[in-house]
Amino acid sequence: MSRKILIFLFIISLFGVGWLQSAIAADETEHILQKTITSNTPEFISGREGDPTAMKGFAITFDVFLNGAQVGTGTGEITVLDPPVNLNDRYSHAIIKMVNTLPDIGSYEVTAHSLSLSSSTTATVGDVVSAWAGSISNGTGTLENTFGLSSGTGVANIFAGTGEMTEVLRIRTGF
Repeated sequence: MSRKILIFLFIISLFGVGWLQSAIAADETEHILQKTITSNTPEFISGREGDPTAMKGFAITFDVFLNGAQVGTGTGEITVLDPPVNLNDRYSHAIIKMVNTLPDIGSYEVTAHSLSLSSSTTATVGDVVSAWAGSISNGTGTLENTFGLSSGTGVANIFAGTGEMTEVLRIRTGF
């Protein structure tokens, strides 16, 4: 009986070593980035430019920080799925596309689905709280073969054009 247990444990340890090697070979890492929104410009439904009741989304720019040091910049577009933007709705869905540029390293694109919370009862008028989850692709430079997942949360004020975001990246290189 004890011999069967030893053989079973040996087989389990071989599977464990194989799994560990595949995880190491995947070169998977996690990074937490802080982002400061430097501009948040409304985009309008065609033909209704400047009409605050006809916003279809926002164009954003931001600075990217890792461990408190600025490591890059970025741009993005947030497009609501059911325009126009309505600050009286509690929840809205949007698609986010961001390009993060890290000088001397490269850039990568994030495409994500977002759920945002806003209402006329927020503590600060114009604040929108968002959460997103999506994919990382289209890397350039040393990030060319980088793929993975992005998730995060943020708070932006659409009237002030500023905000803060935290992004968690789970990436793999060398696919």
